[in-house]
Amino acid sequence: MSAQKYRHFTSSTLLATEEVSSANALALASMPGACNANRFRVFVEMEETYAKGTYARIEFILPGKPGRWSAAGEVTYEVKSPTNGVPQGVCLELFGLALTAASVEPKAEPENSNRIAEDAEAKVGFDPSERHLDAKEVCGTLSALLGREVKPNGGSTLPGTMQDNALIAIYRNDKGEPISTIALDKAAATRIGGALSMLPETEMDDIAEEESVLDGEPLQNVHEVLNILSVLFHDATSPHVALAEVINGADMRDYNDGELLPLFDNPRWSLAQGMDIEDYGKAEVYFAAY
Repeated sequence: MSAQKYRHFTSSTLLATEEVSSANALALASMPGACNANRFRVFVEMEETYAKGTYARIEFILPGKPGRWSAAGEVTYEVKSPTNGVPQGVCLELFGLALTAASVEPKAEPENSNRIAEDAEAKVGFDPSERHLDAKEVCGTLSALLGREVKPNGGSTLPGTMQDNALIAIYRNDKGEPISTIALDKAAATRIGGALSMLPETEMDDIAEEESVLDGEPLQNVHEVLNILSVLFHDATSPHVALAEVINGADMRDYNDGELLPLFDNPRWSLAQGMDIEDYGKAEVYFAAY
């Protein structure tokens, strides 16, 4: 199953959307055969939106996959009108995913429509080495968050030259184990944090050149971005992970008796990417999963 298809649906693949109660949204995750306890985010393009904090259910088809699929979750943000290339729609933090019908053709629901079809596709094991995250998806997600164009700009030397003032986000599963990381060089942390609230570009350039670790409003902003970027580590079969802490490069190797070393020394999957943020300049980022 392609993780990207689970994260981004277009109006052509949606069959229905409806507002539901939080109880109904959570109930979907506990249906027999559903992918429960695996919260993940999707952005749904559609003509109508739902207010942040409400709950919605979506029904959709997946190219190359049988049946109709259903998911429900909380609206974490809404885009009421297309802006800077971001289409109208909502971001849902989903609680579960279930195969609800064997055919994509509309038909009357049976009396036991709440029951998962017997031929529901089994949840497959999650393997980070099979991840298909690439520069286009990373830059596209950041473009949507920052409201400005973010372009790939070659590779990154960040993994081999982690500076003391780099910013390292640690994402843990429900057992508290470090599963994924995103590392930003000082320039990336400063410029992403500055771009989010449109702080002066020249001021961000000056801060990016300083050897000290990032602080103040840019740091608060980049924390918010890193929290949302956990979506890049989620798909319908992945374990739930969430941003647990953010440390600097100086603390990375000794942190918690070296528990992060596998993420950096022997990751099962990684991506080192250079970027160019519109009006703010160059940045380097490193993703890894273990």
